[in-house]
Amino acid sequence: MQLTVLAIFFISLIGAFFYPRHPKRTTTVISVLLLGILIYFGTFLPSVIRGEHIIQDYRWIDSLQIRLTFLLDGLSLFFVLLILVFGLLVLIYSHKYMEGIAQNGRFMCYLLLFMGSMMGVVLSVNLISLF
Repeated sequence: MQLTVLAIFFISLIGAFFYPRHPKRTTTVISVLLLGILIYFGTFLPSVIRGEHIIQDYRWIDSLQIRLTFLLDGLSLFFVLLILVFGLLVLIYSHKYMEGIAQNGRFMCYLLLFMGSMMGVVLSVNLISLF
């Protein structure tokens, strides 16, 4: 789960740097990557429906016993799927709607950063991983 949030932040860099030169290819690549992340979270749906909680816990600073913990339960899975679906739809729509605008790459970068941040907020368990 942590890697998917980091992947969305990485994807935002792709949008910022490559969109001005190759808008159609960049939109296609980013859409496919987001669809892959959506399918990844969709695979957790059966186990979450059964009532299971998926927890990923990473030791970050052992001396202070600080851990990065991410939890996927029913509510967080709903919001993650909601963020990914609507973010993907906005991304596809904005590609055509903002065609010819010079700052479209910047918009795409900000949109993906927002999506990654919202997923981090939804999946975080403690205040350390929230920030």
